[in-house]
Amino acid sequence: MSAKIKSSRFDNRPAPAEWAELRGGPKNLYLPFSGMPVSSKGSSYISAAELFRMYDAVQFANCSGWLMNTELTIAFGGSDARSRNVFRSFLARYRAWCDYQQIPCVYIYVWERPPNTRLHTHLQLHIPDNAQGKAASWAKRTLELVDPMSGERLVADKKLVARKSTDVASQWAWFRYLAKGIDPTIGVPGDVEVKDYRFARRFGIAGLAQGVIPFKRTGRSLQVSDQAQRQARTRGEFYRVGMMDWDSTFEEAWSDFWYRQFLARKERTYLSPVSSFF
Repeated sequence: MSAKIKSSRFDNRPAPAEWAELRGGPKNLYLPFSGMPVSSKGSSYISAAELFRMYDAVQFANCSGWLMNTELTIAFGGSDARSRNVFRSFLARYRAWCDYQQIPCVYIYVWERPPNTRLHTHLQLHIPDNAQGKAASWAKRTLELVDPMSGERLVADKKLVARKSTDVASQWAWFRYLAKGIDPTIGVPGDVEVKDYRFARRFGIAGLAQGVIPFKRTGRSLQVSDQAQRQARTRGEFYRVGMMDWDSTFEEAWSDFWYRQFLARKERTYLSPVSSFF
């Protein structure tokens, strides 16, 4: 029996490539050679604030039922300015692709440039199981862009890994890998004898310098932003606890606590109307 197709406001959408152009628009789409300057003020590490923003974003994603099950690395070969703009263009097109596929656009990212390594970015994303094949094909085509003037590839290398299982352990393992460039002095406030990477060692983060980045080092999508988190807390759909502090254990910090919040809320929603019949 053929599956029923749910009607949608997107039924008359144009083809995916055209959709990306329409949804990108001048406010979202950054062309590779748009000439946007790179700030001279760079960062050498992921700050404590950036680390916790990324961590909170993954917490919230899990509490919304979005396990971060996809890993993407993009390496660049051009200048810093061009690399940043190519990446912004990719994110704009990815948002448009998610919109077209009607799936949540959920991701975090970190820029790195350790010694003797190309400038690159690591992303952690949520892609539903039934969209992973399409996502892999789309990403491959999108990241094989060529400069029409020089014929040079805008992306030097890429790698995407998607997992279909609800593997929270692998999610947090990749997160710790993304976080390896954290500030080595992160520790207890007021502790004047903080040893380098003491915090990192406690929570299983490698703690390795990842070079100077002359623009925003980390980021996350709007669907897991501070505003989205506040709205979810107001609705009673997100409860954040004080993890990743010195009172937490390794197991608590990297647990499925927030995904279980989602499952419990989903079960209550399902059982509520059923129980009224008895």
